Amino acid sequence: MAAVLARPLAHHSLLCDLVGAQPGALEHNVSVGVIIRCMRSSIANRETMTELVCHQIPEFSDSAKRCP
Repeated sequence: MAAVLARPLAHHSLLCDLVGAQPGALEHNVSVGVIIRCMRSSIANRETMTELVCHQIPEFSDSAKRCP
C-alpha cells in the first residue's frame, strides 16, 4: 500500500518538501483563522484520500472508517 501511494509522489519531490515544511511555516507566519482553514482542508483531503483508497481496496473500508 505504501509503495502504491509513494510511487507517484517520488516524481514530485518539491511538492513533498512543501507539504513537509507547511506545519513549521504555519506555526509562525499566519493568523489563527488561516491555520483553522488549513487544518479543515487537510482533514477533508485526508477523508477524500481514505474514500479513494477504500474504493480501490474494499477490504480497507471497515478499518479505515475507524481511523481517527
